[in-house]
Amino acid sequence: MKTSKIGIDLIESFEGYRDNAYLCPSGVWTIGFGTTKYPNGEKVKQGDICTLQQAHEWKAYDLLRFEENVMKFYTIYQHNQNEFDALVSFAYNIGSIDGLTSKNGNPGKRNKTEIALAMPNYNKGRDKYNNLVILNGLVRRREAERALYLLPVSAPNLINKNPYPMPSTTIKKGSAKKDVLWLQWELNKRGYQLVMDGIWGPKTKAAVLLFQKNKKLVVDGLVGPKTKAALSSG
Repeated sequence: MKTSKIGIDLIESFEGYRDNAYLCPSGVWTIGFGTTKYPNGEKVKQGDICTLQQAHEWKAYDLLRFEENVMKFYTIYQHNQNEFDALVSFAYNIGSIDGLTSKNGNPGKRNKTEIALAMPNYNKGRDKYNNLVILNGLVRRREAERALYLLPVSAPNLINKNPYPMPSTTIKKGSAKKDVLWLQWELNKRGYQLVMDGIWGPKTKAAVLLFQKNKKLVVDGLVGPKTKAALSSG
């Protein structure tokens, strides 16, 4: 399996692009899109610089390593695409999914429900005093990865034009079925693969939160004017 565009966008949205080496919260020199070690095996060091093209090349190389880490558990979990993308993003940040899948120190023993429940626990890093603290950025990343991990991949075939009119009001829990159907259609067009049922449930809300994060919108789960505009723009 390979990481999809949704997974890559998720990784890039949290890693960000840096053309100068910097110390991450774990005290490791990092550059580009979260690269800590170059393809030749050398570690990133203070003073290193890069171009955007180099950063993308290193990211692609890093993805191979983390995809391999996730794939070694494939025979156990039979990951679907959303699960795979979420786990690769997790490994890209943490280093592997070995601990995430472990029960009593044995990798691969947690079931999928237990993995989803454990994800939010990996939200800590070091502050400037070297104390282990909860980092808001990691809290948000774990929420986004967990939301993607739990998203279904059973979507209907989509037509080219949304058959439902764009709602004039904010879409949220309790909205009319036709309004939620417009939202689900637009999200599915972007690969989120929701069941088209017109129901504002946890899967639809999770997809909205992830979309808002990827588009750098206010992540509130409310589909107001800005989120609707982003959804309808191509």
